[in-house]
Amino acid sequence: MPERLLALRNPLLAGIFAAIVPLALVALMPQSWRDIAVAQSEDALMRATARFHQPAGLPTRIVVLDIDQATIEEVGPWPWPRERLADLVERLASTKPAVVALDMLLADADPRSPLEEIKRRRIGIESTTLENLKRVVPDGDALLADALARVPSVLGLVLGPGQPDHAPAAQILIRSSGTLQPIWQGESVVGPHSALLPAVSGLGVIAMPGDDDGVIRRLPLFVVANNRPYPGLALETLRVGQDASAFVVEGSPAAMMIGALRLPLPESALLRLVPRWFDHADIRHISARDILIGTNPIEQGALVLVGGSAPELGGLRTAQDDALVPAVTIQARGLAQLLSGVVPLALPNAETISAALVVLMTTLAIAAALTLGPIHGVGALAGGLLCLFAVSGWAFISANWLWVPLLPALTSIMAFSGSSVILFVEVRRREARIRHRFEQHLAPQVVSMIVADPSLLKLKGEKREITALFTDVEDFTAMTERADPEALVRVLDTYFEGLAEILVRHGSMIDKIVGDALHAFFNAPVDLVEHPAKALACAIEMASWSEKFCKSPAAAAIGFGRTRIGLETGLAIVGDVGIRSKLDYTAHGAVVNSAARLEAANKLFGSTICLGPNIASLLPQDALRPLGEVRLRGFSEASRVFEPWPETTSPQWRQRYLAAIQVADIDPAQAARDFRALDSEASGDLVCRVLALKYDPAPVVPGLPDIRQGPPSSAA
Repeated sequence: MPERLLALRNPLLAGIFAAIVPLALVALMPQSWRDIAVAQSEDALMRATARFHQPAGLPTRIVVLDIDQATIEEVGPWPWPRERLADLVERLASTKPAVVALDMLLADADPRSPLEEIKRRRIGIESTTLENLKRVVPDGDALLADALARVPSVLGLVLGPGQPDHAPAAQILIRSSGTLQPIWQGESVVGPHSALLPAVSGLGVIAMPGDDDGVIRRLPLFVVANNRPYPGLALETLRVGQDASAFVVEGSPAAMMIGALRLPLPESALLRLVPRWFDHADIRHISARDILIGTNPIEQGALVLVGGSAPELGGLRTAQDDALVPAVTIQARGLAQLLSGVVPLALPNAETISAALVVLMTTLAIAAALTLGPIHGVGALAGGLLCLFAVSGWAFISANWLWVPLLPALTSIMAFSGSSVILFVEVRRREARIRHRFEQHLAPQVVSMIVADPSLLKLKGEKREITALFTDVEDFTAMTERADPEALVRVLDTYFEGLAEILVRHGSMIDKIVGDALHAFFNAPVDLVEHPAKALACAIEMASWSEKFCKSPAAAAIGFGRTRIGLETGLAIVGDVGIRSKLDYTAHGAVVNSAARLEAANKLFGSTICLGPNIASLLPQDALRPLGEVRLRGFSEASRVFEPWPETTSPQWRQRYLAAIQVADIDPAQAARDFRALDSEASGDLVCRVLALKYDPAPVVPGLPDIRQGPPSSAA
């Protein structure tokens, strides 16, 4: 497995596991909980899209005639005698509405009718006497029947358990290969009193199936009782208002023909209500009191539904806005949807689409978490979810397909969260590990760069070009014998702190500190552009700083010697080396040995910074002065070595120095004279003094190395 994928394995598995959690919870939770969650999410989607889907107006005005508390107080307590209902219907009929539908069940004879009262008290009345009584004693059922006959009217019926049917079934003409199979069924229905049946134009089911949370979200279009179909009140009101003689069901998927209207028929035969969608001016609410006293007439041709908001009527239901509203208002909303042709349908192949989106969205969420980082990942996830729900909203607006991608959204959010959390933990752990390993060896900005992109760091071993730097303190052994231990440690601490600060600032990595020596290299563990030039600049600053440090009181007190530096560039193998509990990132190769030997070669030339031939070839030649040749220990051939020009020398002085070096092999005596002259002009340039001694047979000057005895290429 590639290293990058291996590093992302745990966040990847965490994202997959987190995505499985909502799937498992959904599978284990009760079906009623799932249904409620889906229904509430559908309500939210429909509310969000309502402003884009609401029709400008209904083709026919809908009027809700509300028997409210003011009407009860004005007219009298509920239940009213049928003659009072008859008066209300007659007043409505005079306005010539398209239909009057009563959202109430009038199953038995009117118990408050005077005729019924006489019949209860005088049991055994002869038939001739009863007929005579009907002529003089008001009969509420007869009066209501007469009123209902004056206008197209619809009365309510309900499903009943095992009671005999006494209501005619709907006339349905089926022209499709499928069958009408509504999910809501009962053993029988209970309809209006038999005296009222001949007067009405239709019967509709007034019962509403509530969800498990008690909210009414659906109206029955059709129900089945004793294998016979019955329409819902809203649908039957629409049929009568359209003056249609029957319902026609045709096509696949099924559609209803109701007069001139063609409406889709959901498989469940239940109309999904759009929350608060049709609460506008086309649904007019009027108090029944206003009709009875004649102060608020109804428009001609309106669809009138009569119900009540007074608690005594028992018609209050919990709607989708969590408010108690009259059942007749819910019926009016359903009727408005039917008039506008808004019949929400289940998305075809919704389960297959959801399963595919769960896989797709989970994959994309995990990919976003692993590749984009937390801020951009959250933005990408939010954008993806927004697009997903936008498509869902567009499907509802354009085709009335009702589907909410709830499960794909949950799984993608959980997958992103799981991967992000584990990735964050591992990144923090990796950052801490990297900082612990390198914060004392590299510049803070380099460590931050490695933390931000660990791929820059190669710890498992690689061959790369580096510039190695070695330092050493002159006469350190002798100094340790005469110095106080505590004073020596304090001075060394300050010394290494100063050198380390310079090295880190120039982009070097401090390899190790051994005694008085410091090892470092450039261009590892991360790339460093122009590392030879930066290494030289670092060495020059280190030499200048150490010269000042030697003059400090604490260093001067123990006779702290000058610092010698060796530099060389070349290929090396770098990487972690050691045992599991102690790993050391270091470099191996000839370039490392060369730098160490070059540091020692400073003793032969009196120089402070000694550069090998490789690094010298990569630097501007006018920045270096040649020292000569030296055979480094462990190498078979002599190497030309260099050092930076002293800053105080002039261009003319440097030209004379180069001329002396060129003439040295031809005329050593002349070269010795030239170097003495150069030494006198540049006081303190120990290199010229040493080279003068090398080419002059004069006695050895005490305190200077005797380099006259070796060959021209002395070994270091």
